[in-house]
Order: sequence, then structure tokens, then C-alpha cells
Amino acid sequence: MTTFTADMLKELAYFFTNTDRSMLEAKGLIQPGKSGDDRWKRFNHNFDIFILKLSDEDRAVLAAMATDYAKSFEPEGGAA
Repeated sequence: MTTFTADMLKELAYFFTNTDRSMLEAKGLIQPGKSGDDRWKRFNHNFDIFILKLSDEDRAVLAAMATDYAKSFEPEGGAA
């Protein structure tokens, strides 16, 4: 089982806070445009519910996005 650190939780919170609709559109997790935003709007932009309702495949895409985002917090040369 993964042990979450305080830094990991902080990075996830930043990812959830800073991920906007255009990033979700670019990865194909929601359809582009106002009328295509139904999966995101259906959960009142609640990221937790959105994640829980994604398919396993889409959740894997989102996990990769979060991993890439977290890498931006690592010191150069990898994890300390």
C-alpha cells in the first residue's frame, strides 16, 4: 500500500485546484466547448465526484496528468 506524505497530499491538492477544463478537454476526459461540458457540469465541478465517476481508463489518464504535475515540484535531478 502506498504511504502518502504531507508533500504528496499538497501536490494533489494543487493539481485538483489548478486543473482547468481546457486541460481535461486536451486529454479527452471531457468534450470541448460549453455544450460538451456535461460530465464536468453534472458533478457541479466537484473534482472528487468527477474522479470517482470516471472509467478506469480515464482515471489512468488523469493519474498520469497528476504525476506529470507533481514532477514540477521535484528538485532538478529527481526526488530528493
